[in-house]
Amino acid sequence: MALSKRTVNKHNIRRAEVFAENGLNDMDVQYAHPNFTGYGHGECTLCGQKNLKWLFAIRFEAPGGMVALAKVMTDIIRDSEVTLYPIGSKCITDWLDAVPETAEKLETLKRWDREMVRCREAMKAKVVEDLCEDAGFDTPEDAYAAWHTLQQSYAGRATTYKVLGRYDARRLARNAKKVRYKSGARKTVQVWLTDLLKVLAAPLEKVTEPAAATFTYKRPARVVHVMSKDHAALLARGKASLPFKHLLPSYQQSAFTDITRKVESQGKFVSERQRKYYADMLKKLEEASTSSSQEEDA
Repeated sequence: MALSKRTVNKHNIRRAEVFAENGLNDMDVQYAHPNFTGYGHGECTLCGQKNLKWLFAIRFEAPGGMVALAKVMTDIIRDSEVTLYPIGSKCITDWLDAVPETAEKLETLKRWDREMVRCREAMKAKVVEDLCEDAGFDTPEDAYAAWHTLQQSYAGRATTYKVLGRYDARRLARNAKKVRYKSGARKTVQVWLTDLLKVLAAPLEKVTEPAAATFTYKRPARVVHVMSKDHAALLARGKASLPFKHLLPSYQQSAFTDITRKVESQGKFVSERQRKYYADMLKKLEEASTSSSQEEDA
């Protein structure tokens, strides 16, 4: 059975496009050999279904000469063997519904399906409009506006929860846009309008609107670190030795300067390990500066 207006839908159009891309149309059905390949994992080549477990394949033999020639007129052409794999257990049962006849007919069916989708959307919108009119609203937008206005005040929200309860109040909020955009199913819209009318008919709860919360930034108090005498003496020696930092290896010069400035700013060494590293660099620097002074005196 080739794809037709009876079988066309989004699912079958996708599968028909896969067949057409592989050069397969209804003339190739006679060459098809379905094959069960076993248990595994994969994504259906035809419909895109993920997490397949039971896998199949369809092998299409190369078409005969007359058939290959006739297929030229369909614009869906192939001259060699084609295998579609993997295919899921659902698609293997109804793949014939999606086999296209010609490229031109496939495009026509796709255009026809788009118009049918528009028709179904218009029909659904008309149902929503009629239901809202029966409930006393001129348009679905007016019904949505009534709900939205109710939710803008604390009293309105409190009334909604009191009248409907927590679950139904959330359902009312969840389906509001389905009414606004006329996309809800008949039953969904009926329940929504019934709940809304219940809330609108109830007196508003007399509640005090909670005051808006204010936030004042409070700067945290600065922590003053009292440096020990030993650390202070170490820092003083380091600051005095800064002019001679060029006597240190190049990779330690910036580290010595950086630690000196940070300890002076923060009032402490960040760790005992840092203090020891700084003391070692200072010792090298003082020894190097002493040797340099002795050489100059000599």
